Amino acid sequence: MRNMLKNILIFTVIIHIVSYINAQVKETVGEDTSDIVITQRVKEAFATDPAVNKGDINVETYEGVVQLSGFVDTSEQVSRAGEIAAGVKGVKSVKNTLIVKEEGLGEFIDDSIIIAKIKTSFALDPTVSALSIKVNSLNGAVQLSGFVDSAEEARRAEEIAAGVKGVKLVENDIIVK
Repeated sequence: MRNMLKNILIFTVIIHIVSYINAQVKETVGEDTSDIVITQRVKEAFATDPAVNKGDINVETYEGVVQLSGFVDTSEQVSRAGEIAAGVKGVKSVKNTLIVKEEGLGEFIDDSIIIAKIKTSFALDPTVSALSIKVNSLNGAVQLSGFVDSAEEARRAEEIAAGVKGVKLVENDIIVK
């Protein structure tokens, strides 16, 4: 009888430990995928809104914080995109760094070349995580966005981008995790 009670107690403890570990694994995996799910939900919401779906909007999510970056035509699109993102299930907050396209920024510069040069420079710099930073450019106006580990990394990325030939201005909207 004593051995049976001992075995039941051990079995109960093992079940609790396994349940706890299982819950922790589910929570961790849920956090990783929830950012992906949130990003997808925001993009889907944008696609169904006629005021927003015409813009060039990038969406990134880190721990429920959604960052909107890119270029749109009007300030109304900026506001509407922020409202839509904030209304998506799971979004904790929205960092809306959308930029309204301006006319007359100067002569046309091939933005794809500017972006490629900046990304290459990021890849060659050991202090910058090239995969964590998004680069947008419109007529030489560059926007940096994404999530990085340190303020120094965000500062260095801005410095690198500003040093690329053809860049007229840099908007650093990088968020430190």
